[in-house]
Amino acid sequence: MKFNTNTDKVPMSKNTRINSKEILLVGICGPTRPFEEVKVKHLGNNQYSVSYSVKESGRHWLLVKWGDQHVPGSPFVVDVP
Repeated sequence: MKFNTNTDKVPMSKNTRINSKEILLVGICGPTRPFEEVKVKHLGNNQYSVSYSVKESGRHWLLVKWGDQHVPGSPFVVDVP
């Protein structure tokens, strides 16, 4: 899965500041437990590659945050047959 982080579209309140010092947080939860290993690779130009191995079928949630704010669309639903 690849996604772009466009910090201009991250919802912000008056007191929220998004800058290059913010941290990218990525996690995925399965139907019964969170995943222990998620790999994130910075591709440059605000692009990241996320990889993980699915160990159980069902609905999973991929959460992506830039600082304290979810990126647009997060959490993403991933249905695994």
